Amino acid sequence: MDYNELYSDLTRKLAAAVPIPAHPTRELVQTFKADIKELTLKSKLTIISVFNTGDISGIMCAVELHEGRIACSLTH
Repeated sequence: MDYNELYSDLTRKLAAAVPIPAHPTRELVQTFKADIKELTLKSKLTIISVFNTGDISGIMCAVELHEGRIACSLTH
């Protein structure tokens, strides 16, 4: 299986679907808890762009919050 091709294909499909509504994972909330106190598991997020890093980070996304924007792994 060619993971580079698989990631590229998925990135194209996701990019065509933005904006995408989302909610953060527990890990994302923990990562940003010191900087974004209002972020909870129930926070409504919007994925505004996606990009394939081409390395171990995989597919990343830019997420819009009511406080601003962050970049994170698609899995978070």
